[in-house]
Amino acid sequence: MAYSAAKENAAGFRRIPLDDAPAARALEEQARKLAIHFPEAGSFVGEAIDIWIARAVAHRTGELKNLMPGDWAAFDRTAPGRRALTEIGVVTYAMEARDVLARAEEDWVNDSVEALIERADADEGPPAGVWRDIEKNVLALDSLDADEGRFKSARRRLFDLAHASASADAARHIKAGRYNRAFGVARKHAVEWNATANVLGARDVKKLDSLREKCAALVTPDGVDPSPADETDIAPPPRTKPEK
Repeated sequence: MAYSAAKENAAGFRRIPLDDAPAARALEEQARKLAIHFPEAGSFVGEAIDIWIARAVAHRTGELKNLMPGDWAAFDRTAPGRRALTEIGVVTYAMEARDVLARAEEDWVNDSVEALIERADADEGPPAGVWRDIEKNVLALDSLDADEGRFKSARRRLFDLAHASASADAARHIKAGRYNRAFGVARKHAVEWNATANVLGARDVKKLDSLREKCAALVTPDGVDPSPADETDIAPPPRTKPEK
């Protein structure tokens, strides 16, 4: 009798669609009740549960890989399906499923960030703040990992680009004698990326501090930069005479 029920439950798992986690969870509850009274029969069903979870996890990771990079809304639409798989099966298997799905989410975010970087470069230089906007979208995702240090690799990539951009902007202002403008760029950059730098580590915090301190040391006492009309014009290089 117990083995008949176990076989029926196992067969039931094979019929459940891979995207129907609620049905799998309901059948798992039946299997647990059976295992209380008939442990051997329950273990037979447990194997069927594990097989279904493994197939469902593969289905969800494949679904994620097929999303268009940078489609944040699609990521969030599919997030409940991934989360549901972390609530089925014994704790060990649920944790394994979560680890696999979390890694798949991180891989997708890394690929998305690289695609958006390539797209921005193709537009002949991204506008100011684009890297910060991308990071905000990444942090707003309905991901399995809700820790403040999530998606660290992608965020470091964005931080490095933002820092290179801010450093270049500050250098241009310094070269033109606009020391206060340079300090403004460094200070704004430090405010926007301070939280991220603290997550990434001391190296990145030091990069923010160094840029800000360098620019602060050049600030003029009156706090006034030369107007564009007052800036020294740089003569173009002399033309070479065409050969006769």
